[in-house]
Amino acid sequence: MEKQQKDMKKRIQETALKLFAKQGYEKTSLREIAERLDITKAAIYYHFQSKEDILRSIAGDIFGAMEELLAWAESEPATEERRREFLQRFADLSFARLRQFIPFAIANLNLLQSLQLPKDRAKAPSPIDRIRALFVEPGSGVEDEIRSNLALMVVFLGASRLGGLSNVEAPPEQIERIVVSAAIGLLPPSRRG
Repeated sequence: MEKQQKDMKKRIQETALKLFAKQGYEKTSLREIAERLDITKAAIYYHFQSKEDILRSIAGDIFGAMEELLAWAESEPATEERRREFLQRFADLSFARLRQFIPFAIANLNLLQSLQLPKDRAKAPSPIDRIRALFVEPGSGVEDEIRSNLALMVVFLGASRLGGLSNVEAPPEQIERIVVSAAIGLLPPSRRG
């Protein structure tokens, strides 16, 4: 029973995000989400209090997954292998969970910024700053910083293009391999080994 509830919650989130990305958050109603899933609005209310609650849960799940990835990377020795492994795991996360969220987030930055974040998260370094710290070594020059930022952008853009911004005719796994290879190729050489 618990697995069925988790599965339904995930289906609601996925359907809502598709509709939010396609027609906008404001134009999407709980009724439409329920109709797409062939369930009642009451079934949605069993899992979520509101449309905003659905969006908050989607963002929370993504930020939670990103936090786990960053915690892993920050606990590992700063090596070339860690940088490559981080890019692969970041691509896995991006292609699996961020590919629909990225275009939605870009189109709805103000909405996402209006969601209340826990006070401790608001004061902590941003995930982007923490990711940059994994790639840009102390004393690095502007070229290293630019190359690192470009590597991360390649992953973001690769995942978002797969999410519907392009007419790419290739399996997602092939696209992800190409994107990761390109991102790794952009990384500045590590001075740590």
